Amino acid sequence: MVRSALLLVMGFFVLGPVWSQNPWFAAYQGVCEDWGDESAAAAYLSFCQETPATQVTEDEALGFRAAAELIFANHGWNPIEQWNTFVEWRDTLEAAIARSPDSPTLRLVRLGVQGNAPKFLGYFREIEEDKARCEKAVADGVW
Repeated sequence: MVRSALLLVMGFFVLGPVWSQNPWFAAYQGVCEDWGDESAAAAYLSFCQETPATQVTEDEALGFRAAAELIFANHGWNPIEQWNTFVEWRDTLEAAIARSPDSPTLRLVRLGVQGNAPKFLGYFREIEEDKARCEKAVADGVW
């Protein structure tokens, strides 16, 4: 349900000029379309590690990087390493949101991560709030 809501919200972006002109948004949309593809996750992580943050804020770039690390960690085989990566990058994403709480982009990133994180991790409490903020951003023409 959350994944379909995220894809619905992101569907609006396909039509928007921001998404087609901004490589950060396009890369995130691409990995969201196939969350389970390890090679897509690796490519997205590479993109986030190497691309200068000229078309997004520093906190947004950090949020996209956190999402990339979290998505890629999902494909690992060592559960301890996966857990350590999850904690580190979840906290990094939360810190970026704390510094820029009104950024709809960061809320969209967290919505995608939380909507796809295994429930036993307990990282799902902000889904409804983030979904509402993303829908409002679309309605307000942010994207």
